[in-house]
This record gives sequence, C-alpha cells and structure tokens, in this order.
Amino acid sequence: MKRIGKIALFGFILWIIPFFFSFFFFDKSGVLLIEENFFKSIMVFIGNLTGSFLLYFYLKKYAGNFLKEAIIIGFSWFLINVLLDVLILIPMADMTFLSYLKDIGIRYLVLPTFSIFLGALLNLKKA
Repeated sequence: MKRIGKIALFGFILWIIPFFFSFFFFDKSGVLLIEENFFKSIMVFIGNLTGSFLLYFYLKKYAGNFLKEAIIIGFSWFLINVLLDVLILIPMADMTFLSYLKDIGIRYLVLPTFSIFLGALLNLKKA
C-alpha cells in the first residue's frame, strides 16, 4: 500500500475504533449509561491504545528518518480525526465547534505529541 494511503487508512481506523466502542456506552435514546468522566477516560484509553498499535505497525518496517515520518503521521492523524469529528460527531452530538474543541478536539493533540517523541527516540536508537 502506498505511503499516503496507508497513513490515511490508519488515521481512519484510529478514528472509527473508539467511535464504534462509544456506542456500547449509550442506550437507544442516546443517554450515556456511565459517568461522563469515566466514559471520556475509556475513550482516551481506547484511542491511545489504537494509535500506539497503528504507529507500531506503520513504523516497524520503516527504514527512513523516523522523526520526519512521525511528524507527518501525527499531524495527519490529528487532522483526519478532527475532520471526521466535524463531519460526523459534531452534527450527531449537536454541539458547537468551540465546545467540541474544549471537550474533545484538544485531546487529539496527543497524536502528534506521542508520534514525534517516538520518532525522535527511534532516530536515536538507529544512530
């Protein structure tokens, strides 16, 4: 699979897995079945776990500049996740963009942060 396609596919997978799991915590009328902060913690954990696995699978056969590639991956996945939320989650949850950023969007900054530090570490180990 081509590099850009793989980054995009993994970014979509990173978004869809927590989105899918979130449905288990709502009843049919859309009411959250558990405490909201606990739900958010679970979603962050699922997202981080998914992102870690995807980053591992992407970088394990990579042989170039890990830091450069990790910067591209992190910011690409950040943009993909925010874009999908804007298109699907915000209308579904009937929230404003500002409330989305404060409640959910800022958490996606973990994607470039984690990938950049991992890329820098892998470059050090390679040298």
